[in-house]
Amino acid sequence: MDVMEHVDDDVALLVDTASSLRSGTPLFITVPAFQFLWSAHDEFLDHRRRYTAQTLARTITGAHLQISRIRYFYATILPPVAVLRLASRGRAPSKGSDLRPTPAGVAWILGKALAAERRLLYPFNRLAGLSVVAVARKV
Repeated sequence: MDVMEHVDDDVALLVDTASSLRSGTPLFITVPAFQFLWSAHDEFLDHRRRYTAQTLARTITGAHLQISRIRYFYATILPPVAVLRLASRGRAPSKGSDLRPTPAGVAWILGKALAAERRLLYPFNRLAGLSVVAVARKV
């Protein structure tokens, strides 16, 4: 989870990972979404790239894996995070990550929103979110 964006050759990483799997074994993959959200947060975390569902699908199939499912997640919090990321453009990566402790009340609201998203939106969401989530299988 959230590893592929840290390596130069993401296809090679998947090929190497799949080499230790038996056929049919599911591989759960998550990566950050949308290059337009690139910020000092990504540079601080030493990311190499962000993905769309389409670019992740190309990476997975390039590693000769079969895609079982690919969706976006964290769509409910995409708008405020996008505003924060775009507003922080130009900030030095040395300032650190955007992640901060969340007040309990806000965390509760976010938890409820994400739980609802998981049930109502995730099964169909091929449009947008902060992360791309895929399940792939070795053929």
